[in-house]
Amino acid sequence: MIEVSCSVSKLLEQKEELLTVFKPLLENKKVFFLDVPVYLNVGDSLIYLGTKELFRLLNVRVLGSISACEPSRLEKLKVDKDVVFVFQGGGNFGDIYSLHQEFRHLALSRFPDNQFILMPQSIHYNNPNSFKTDCDLYRRHQKFDIFVRDKFSFDKFIFENVNQVKLCPDIATLLVGTFKLPASKVDTKLFFLRKDIEAVSDTEINNSVDWIDITPKKYLRLLSFTKFIVKKNNRLNVSGLTDYLVSNLHVKLVSNAYSYFSCYGQVRTDRLHGLILSQLLQMNCEALDNKYKKLERYIKRWYA
Repeated sequence: MIEVSCSVSKLLEQKEELLTVFKPLLENKKVFFLDVPVYLNVGDSLIYLGTKELFRLLNVRVLGSISACEPSRLEKLKVDKDVVFVFQGGGNFGDIYSLHQEFRHLALSRFPDNQFILMPQSIHYNNPNSFKTDCDLYRRHQKFDIFVRDKFSFDKFIFENVNQVKLCPDIATLLVGTFKLPASKVDTKLFFLRKDIEAVSDTEINNSVDWIDITPKKYLRLLSFTKFIVKKNNRLNVSGLTDYLVSNLHVKLVSNAYSYFSCYGQVRTDRLHGLILSQLLQMNCEALDNKYKKLERYIKRWYA
């Protein structure tokens, strides 16, 4: 367990670093936002809103959004060569989340002359040969800028001679200052622990909650409706529909998570964005690692 307390000033420094890194790549550009999340993971909702905040601050013109559930829309898409494709960041880069990886590869092969940017990710591969094969593709695409949020991921790419990789904080850091900090601190502790494929088997789960447990049923219904319509849009290809539905969904999910976390004075978590949200709210955090060591690696680089 690692105790974490990151000051607002340090988070603001990281925000400025993110703006400095992405300004030459995105300022005043036209963008398609790819692999936008249509599933319940409020960490990805925070990343989504952080990316939208980046677009706002850099005066980016977003032409549209396409999720991994809409590969047909990607195949029908026609854009000019000056359009930049931005992939959602997070922790799904590798061979354990094949839907998203295959979607990214489809996009790269479909638009070989366009600039691509991968928002900060953590990578994990169960099969080292799959990673080598993927790196062959990334080296061939001359305009693919890869951003990762821990040194382990950075070193893995460099070892395979994928040199267009850069290290920077998670994009949700750009949300610092957008949350109203709780007026008073309470002593109660939130046990916020994974209940999915990335959970460590011996992590305590008694009296703990995960994203699904703190999300009201009305938002779960909204999520199901959003996913249903987005999948329909794979065939209908209605411009702007996915953007509207997804943005509405993630604003509500993040607002709910903020309200829930604000009722506690500290948190124990093995979710990276449980940790990051706690720091955005200036809560003391006891961090446990998940199965793929996302938290330890992130803390060593950005919160040490």
